[in-house]
Amino acid sequence: MAGSSGAGAPEGSDETGWMFHEIDVARVRLIYDLRRGLDVGEELMPLVLSLLDQLYEMRRTLKSLSRVIETQRRRCARRC
Repeated sequence: MAGSSGAGAPEGSDETGWMFHEIDVARVRLIYDLRRGLDVGEELMPLVLSLLDQLYEMRRTLKSLSRVIETQRRRCARRC
């Protein structure tokens, strides 16, 4: 997830402390849940996270494809 956008890095601080992006906080919670709830070991964590990232990307792709198909179906229904 880290990249040139600085994902994972806090934006800065204010009087209450560091400010993190919501997605980064969710990622930390996921890692915590995997470690504590499912007992995923440190050595397997990169593999599990990579597989979950792939799954989430596939879900986004399928949702997008589903919207395109539905749009095409509606256009075809109006023409027929």
